[in-house]
Amino acid sequence: MRNSLKVVLAAVVTGLLFWFFGSFIDYQYNPKDQLLWKNLIHLSTPTILKILLVVTLFLIYSSAIVRDMNHQAARLQLFTDLIDQSNDAIFVMQGHSGHIEYCNEKAWKELQCKESRLTGKKFSEIDTSLKYKLWDVFRQEVAQKEHLVYESNHIREDGTTFPVEVNIKSVSRRGQEYLLAVCRDITERKRAEERYQTIIRTTKDGFFLTDSEGNFLDVNEAYCRLSNYRHDELMQMNIFDLLEPREETVRHFNITAMLGSDTFESGHRTKNGNSLLVEASVNYIPTSGGRFFAFLRNITERKQMEEALLAEKERLAVTLRSIGDGVVATDTKGRIVLMNYVAEKLTGWSQEKAINMPISEVLHLFNQHAGLRSENPVEQVLQTGKPVSLPIHTILLTRDGNERILAASAAPIIDRNQHIIGAVMVFQDKTMERLTEKELLKIEKLSSLGLLAGGIAHDLNNVLAVILGNISLAKLNPQDKTLLRKGLAEAEQAGFRAKDLAKQLLTFARGGTPVKELASIKDIIRDSAKFACAGTQARCEISIPKNLWPAELDPGQISQVIQNLVINAVQAMPLGGMVHLKAENVILEETNPFSLAPGRYIKIMVEDQGVGIWPDHLNKIFDPYFTTKQKGSGLGLATSYSIVKNHDGHITVDSAVGKGSIFTIYLPAAAKKYVSQQEVVPQFHRGKGKILVMDDEELIRNNLGLMLQHLGYEAEFAEDGSRALELYEKAMLAGRPFDAIIMDLTVPGGMGGREAIQKLLKVDPQAKAIVFSGYSDDPVMSNFEQFGFRGFLKKPYNIQEFSEVLHKVLS
Repeated sequence: MRNSLKVVLAAVVTGLLFWFFGSFIDYQYNPKDQLLWKNLIHLSTPTILKILLVVTLFLIYSSAIVRDMNHQAARLQLFTDLIDQSNDAIFVMQGHSGHIEYCNEKAWKELQCKESRLTGKKFSEIDTSLKYKLWDVFRQEVAQKEHLVYESNHIREDGTTFPVEVNIKSVSRRGQEYLLAVCRDITERKRAEERYQTIIRTTKDGFFLTDSEGNFLDVNEAYCRLSNYRHDELMQMNIFDLLEPREETVRHFNITAMLGSDTFESGHRTKNGNSLLVEASVNYIPTSGGRFFAFLRNITERKQMEEALLAEKERLAVTLRSIGDGVVATDTKGRIVLMNYVAEKLTGWSQEKAINMPISEVLHLFNQHAGLRSENPVEQVLQTGKPVSLPIHTILLTRDGNERILAASAAPIIDRNQHIIGAVMVFQDKTMERLTEKELLKIEKLSSLGLLAGGIAHDLNNVLAVILGNISLAKLNPQDKTLLRKGLAEAEQAGFRAKDLAKQLLTFARGGTPVKELASIKDIIRDSAKFACAGTQARCEISIPKNLWPAELDPGQISQVIQNLVINAVQAMPLGGMVHLKAENVILEETNPFSLAPGRYIKIMVEDQGVGIWPDHLNKIFDPYFTTKQKGSGLGLATSYSIVKNHDGHITVDSAVGKGSIFTIYLPAAAKKYVSQQEVVPQFHRGKGKILVMDDEELIRNNLGLMLQHLGYEAEFAEDGSRALELYEKAMLAGRPFDAIIMDLTVPGGMGGREAIQKLLKVDPQAKAIVFSGYSDDPVMSNFEQFGFRGFLKKPYNIQEFSEVLHKVLS
């Protein structure tokens, strides 16, 4: 539009000029007027107006031309600035020679040289692909196409090169041919391509690149191995011919084109006709026409393993449902991951509710004797990595508040890499079995007592004869102090013998948790064997070295074990015979066959010459209720086995039919030195203080009062726990508190020490209480500190034992 106005304006000015000069011809120049202005004075007014009009139009035209030139210069500068701002290098070259006439700022910066040094250079001097190519040939290639695109390397001034993509075209202006080249630095793209090639070469997964129709453009070696096709064969194929089913594969590729990516499982046909199961992760590249690339992983083996695992899991579930024991599995944090039906029934918890709960919140375990909560075996397993068995007196408190006696064990769950991934606990309900066992145990005890009645009566009569005989002598001649002291000493020894007899009978009748003490096992073996053989036709031969190590044990319970074994030996020889008892010191290594802790042990052997045990019965003789006797209950050896286990020992048997049997016991030896009572010099610990004595027997209270008075103490008495608490509180309020309190464990018809200690500690948490009882196997006597007592004293006792316990507590 502006160019059209310029043409019209130029035509008007030209016409006016012709008109002006035609009018000016009529003017006659006067030579006499030497000055031009003088001649102009004589011009007519119309002529002057014409001149002014022409001059004005000429000025307007000139101004338009100047503005147009400025506009063209501004456009050229803007064009130059835009080119300089480009991220690509731009070159303008002469068509016939290839010399660079212009380049933008990006070009000379990339080539690291000044613009003046770059202008005039041939383009072939900086482009390696043209270095050995005729320029005219290259011109013709460019001319034949609308534009030519190729990759090359450009040479910097220092001789280094970098990769470029060149887009070049031929243009003509005013008869001159020029080549316009746009060059892009593709260094990063080349690096990405190298990384891409490295990935597809090194990955173990198959890789392919296809166009939008599924035709292969590239594959890696892993995909060739997966499909069994060569690379050149795949380049002629389509992915939709290999993935099965085809319709499902096409659908997934369409989803990928819409969402950008998709992962699915598919069948894959190989060259040899096999069908694999693959996992395909497909991605879409939104280029011109679109492309797909994917990674394929052969999951045939994994799927087979998963199917086998599912089948194994189903078999395990069926097994767990069918098994008669409760089974609970946890993870490494002790949270439940599996429970079978029996476990649900025993605990009162369903698997759905118990899943992910800590096992300690589902299985509430308690010690039957102590009444205290037991440590959960699963927690022990996860901490130590070793199997754990629960004590035989463990109680399970169910969700509905019932109590069940359990036999249970826990073990770690270990994977193929020997890593602990959890724990499993297996348990059985032994409640009814234990009740039946108690009833049969009573029968067993009665039967055994019948066998032992003669021996007990014989020994007890001997003890009573000594006591009564010496008392009679003392009464007849009280002035003879020598005879009196000798008689009292013998009566005291007979009393100790009666004490041992009572302890043996009590343990035999009640059993229970061992109350261990440091003892020499020599006397226990001799006395127990003599006790069991009394009144029979069998004889005992005992072989024990003088240096036999002492042990920490419950003398009554170990005596019961020896008696049971000797009684069995005697019964195996109905016509009489010899029972050999032998003891010796042994050291067990860590690899011992009994799974005992390594260290020092006492080995005890009881051998008979009886009928022996049939081989089929050897693995069962320690089982409860197993017996080959017509009237036996099958609990004698089971009780012995339990006692030895509770002493951290082991018992075994070897037998030959017609030749006899040998029972062998291993008991841990003590590190302490044992001093027999005969070697101990009587020593009384005297003291001062105020002592409260609680016992329902007046004779016991009086006896303890005399002992306390003799030792230097002041004593007060209460007949039961309620009266003792009343006296204790009054003394505290009066400012004269008791220094210690001695309480009988059981009081018939009243509050005993077990209940009183709990109330006493609320009144005085620092109370120094001593428990004493004739029931030495009671759990309070075994674990007196857990119940709040500071010491314990077993009935019967002498003044020396009493003073030692009292002194220890008060100190």
